[in-house]
Amino acid sequence: MASLSIAAAEFAAVLVPQLTNHIGPTAVVVTAALAPVNWRGVVVGEVAQMIATLLKAAVIGALIAALFLMAPLPSYHAASSAQYALALGGLLTAYRLIYSTYAGWGLFGYFTEENADPGRTVPRAMAWGVLGVMALYLLMFAALGHALRVARLQGADFPALDAMTSKFGAVGAKVLAAAAFVIVLSCNHSNFIPGPRIAMAMGNARYAPRWLGRANAGGTPDLALLALALGSAALAATASYVLIFVLLGTLNMLLQVITDLAFFRLRRREPDLPRPFRALLYPWAPVLALVLDTGILIAVGFAEP
Repeated sequence: MASLSIAAAEFAAVLVPQLTNHIGPTAVVVTAALAPVNWRGVVVGEVAQMIATLLKAAVIGALIAALFLMAPLPSYHAASSAQYALALGGLLTAYRLIYSTYAGWGLFGYFTEENADPGRTVPRAMAWGVLGVMALYLLMFAALGHALRVARLQGADFPALDAMTSKFGAVGAKVLAAAAFVIVLSCNHSNFIPGPRIAMAMGNARYAPRWLGRANAGGTPDLALLALALGSAALAATASYVLIFVLLGTLNMLLQVITDLAFFRLRRREPDLPRPFRALLYPWAPVLALVLDTGILIAVGFAEP
């Protein structure tokens, strides 16, 4: 919630340069604006997220189409392979960024209690969600490869911005910033929905203060939403996007190791529990996941203690 509020503020500053020196306060305003949308109830939050997701998909599709229709920019000479030699630190940093990007794939599971047929719909939502994001990333990469060529992509901090500004100048930068603002705002709104439900479940299970387990008349865990929004606003005020995003990736890896261990613990403790969510290739696939997640977390600890 905090990292995407900061990202939204940074894109807003491209559109309104007067905000450039006020990223932190602007990020707090973004957080404060998104929280009330879900406060009124589950239905309002659901409708808002569906509209935001459709708008986001349209914006991403339009950007991909524009890049494909763009005449390719002149290519640079390809850099030598030695310049881009692989290193463990670089691989781990890249992996954490990718991990953070896909980290929301399992959030559908937090809506099981609000779902009429979770055994069928939740696994399907997870699978289609991952495949959909993969498709968008591959399409975007192909579009950028067409517009910039691979040699230009190497080392580019923001390749889409390079393509748009090279073709359309300052107007292209503004258009891209507006598109990115819409995309980031939609992504951030989706974080305000599962987070409070995690806190509510913790409150009901006595792992957190019981008042977090309260839901209002609209079905929203309102006090949990308020607590998370306040905490996120405090983080957003720092305007430290890179630090928060990398920290997010590391904490997500730690969380995944804990989840992997909890999976095996639950299997042993409650073998007869109804399980509508099937674990394919059990136990070897979950064991492989545990080994990979643990190994990468340890490697990150050594590379960047």
